[in-house]
Amino acid sequence: MSVSKERLEEFKKIMKEDYGKDLANDEAFDAANNLVGFFDLLLKLDHKDKQKNSKSPKTDTTDASPKGKPSPESGAE
Repeated sequence: MSVSKERLEEFKKIMKEDYGKDLANDEAFDAANNLVGFFDLLLKLDHKDKQKNSKSPKTDTTDASPKGKPSPESGAE
């Protein structure tokens, strides 16, 4: 995915205003495309992680008996 000319100019403006850095067109093109690629990778990793987590079995971590008191099934009173 490549950055449009309009977005490239916007990126150059942001770099100038926020960081005081004037970028040549080729520098801005490389930096903007690297940034887009980085966020694309993060999005893919997040999506993969969410798919993995949705497929894993859910375990019940709640304890039915109050702390320190045995459950009736244990036979202890």
